[in-house]
Amino acid sequence: MRASEICEKIIKSGQRRGVQEIEVYLESSRSQRIKVFQGKAESVSTSKSLGVGTRVFVNKALGYAFTTELDDRSLEECLSAAFSNARATEADLHNALPEVEKPPSLDIYRESLAQTSTETKIDLALSLEQLAFDYSPKVKEVDLLIYSDGITEVTIANSKGFYGHYRRSDCFIYLHVLAQQNSDISSASAYAVGRELADLSMGKTAEEAASKAIMLLGAQPVRTAVVPVLLDPEVAAEVIGVIAGALSAEAVQKGRSLFADKLGHQIAANLVRIVDDGTLPEGLGSNPFDGEGVPKGKTPVIDSGILSTFLHNTCTARRAGCRSTGNASRPSFRGAPEVGISNFVLLPSITPGEDLLGSIKEGFLVMEIQGVHSGANPVSGEFSVGAKGMWIKNGQLSMPVKEVTIASDILSMLKDIDGVASDLRLFPVGGSVGSPTLLVRKMTVAGR
Repeated sequence: MRASEICEKIIKSGQRRGVQEIEVYLESSRSQRIKVFQGKAESVSTSKSLGVGTRVFVNKALGYAFTTELDDRSLEECLSAAFSNARATEADLHNALPEVEKPPSLDIYRESLAQTSTETKIDLALSLEQLAFDYSPKVKEVDLLIYSDGITEVTIANSKGFYGHYRRSDCFIYLHVLAQQNSDISSASAYAVGRELADLSMGKTAEEAASKAIMLLGAQPVRTAVVPVLLDPEVAAEVIGVIAGALSAEAVQKGRSLFADKLGHQIAANLVRIVDDGTLPEGLGSNPFDGEGVPKGKTPVIDSGILSTFLHNTCTARRAGCRSTGNASRPSFRGAPEVGISNFVLLPSITPGEDLLGSIKEGFLVMEIQGVHSGANPVSGEFSVGAKGMWIKNGQLSMPVKEVTIASDILSMLKDIDGVASDLRLFPVGGSVGSPTLLVRKMTVAGR
């Protein structure tokens, strides 16, 4: 059966059973993962997935079920399970399907990725490995190199008359390298993302990982100090990703966010502007509509330092008395919509990153952090993570640093952002998160 026929069959069957509102989420995906090591393909895996999720509202109680079998009997059993689950669930007056709106048209699929052979992908990964070795004789090993891609098709239909369909292609390549000088060893990583192989810059990615690893040779701890801290785009994106989770209306309404009472308040420096933009052509979080059919758009979340909105799906928006921001998120057909980011981006300025570096008399450029999930608390706001990078003196990088922690609290960090650069990059960090280089006025760098 075609997707439209499956959706129509389930919706009509549900209506005959007296279900007030019903939604069908049909998803098919195929992905490939390739791992190379020492000039050979170490492993190649391919997976396919196909399934239907059915969401029903019965007297404002939510029921959900899914199936991977698309024959008539399995679809009816899935609907019956969703109906039974709704009858076993407490009613919530805010449960409802969204109103029907027309989604935008987005160019997020490349047929070329679907037509690319496994051999071509292996050759690409092997070329990246070789480029890393060619960068410098100090690069001694590429201990991890992974290529992965995916093609996803989604169809959503509901009893209010919404019907939407899209296809999306994504690809990703990551490498981790080891550099050595005498007995000293350091490491660094880099990755590239895109819609098709042509979007992945092998030379730039190899250079980024290799040059970082070489820069960090000879790193040592520094004495504990409170200094300005420069966060490179990837590190900044990891920090912004923590903030994104705390700005979910779901987290706020469950009392799991330090921003719960901050709506409309100044929570960051004036130069901080954060948006959630589900329409970015290059953003891996872009789709024409969210996980329940609400059109994606560009939502100002923090505007000139002021918290403008939380991220909502339909249920959290109804509970808060506002409109959905199009942030219903579902990782697959196996789960009902929750709240998640699209492309969560701290907008850049026109200031070159070199200018921020040059403004620092003494400070720390953070090139990598460790322990974000345990060291950054989105409820209390505590922030303390391991870090390595380069010490800064008189606007110049002076020596490599490792085995230190950087510490502050999230609200202080946001308010202490003293500089935003122009070098915006998007990273697959807990979704799709983007940031340029950021200058934080002061943080504790704890070393020896």
